[in-house]
Amino acid sequence: MVADTTFRRLLDERDRDPSRPWRVMGLGSQAWLWSPLHGRQAADGASPLPRDIGETPYWTSWARVRGAVASSTVFYAVNLVYLIRVYGPGGVLVDSIDVAPESWRQAHRPRVGEFVIGDGPGQDRAKMCAYLRDATFITGLAAVSDTVLVVTHGHGRHLANWRQSGGDTRNSYCDEPWSLAELTNRSEYANVFVRGVNVVRDAPAPGEILGYANGRIVVVRPVGDAARDDSSYTLVEYSVVSPY
Repeated sequence: MVADTTFRRLLDERDRDPSRPWRVMGLGSQAWLWSPLHGRQAADGASPLPRDIGETPYWTSWARVRGAVASSTVFYAVNLVYLIRVYGPGGVLVDSIDVAPESWRQAHRPRVGEFVIGDGPGQDRAKMCAYLRDATFITGLAAVSDTVLVVTHGHGRHLANWRQSGGDTRNSYCDEPWSLAELTNRSEYANVFVRGVNVVRDAPAPGEILGYANGRIVVVRPVGDAARDDSSYTLVEYSVVSPY
């Protein structure tokens, strides 16, 4: 268990240079880990944002690339759809995972002006938040080998713009976030794929993906009320044994 201030320092160390692995001293094997940001950067390099995402109203603003890297494989996903692309050496697309688990709730593609109030510039925040809350989104990927991938997802907890009576526009969460910026989408389900086959279906997510490496994954979850300044977090390391 780590205090909030320690956890913040840990995240700073992790994300200071995503191109290099890092480790959590005193945690289990003390293995060197790759961060989700490293995976996202690798995924960004492997593929541009899919055209169908970029051409959908509102989705461009809400799209978040998720990625994970193994020794010779890059996994690429966009949070809005359950489609994971698998890139091999040289950036060649070699496979894809496109069958969503039973708990997945696909957000429909909004039409132009769907969340606009009347003919004015204001946004219907309640309708927008209901849209995000009813759907599910990919929250993280972790590659524990070239053939074993962990995918987490949960219901939307995104930022929505809203306008105060005084005219000031501010950002507010549809639901209060439970942690820091990269952890505002709470994972509810975890699925494990081996060579594209879903071998663990809709298991309760043990936490948010903090880092991963060959054969292991580290997750973090809040203890008690994580919105408090004195909150604390539990870090758990899982060793993944696969015959594949």
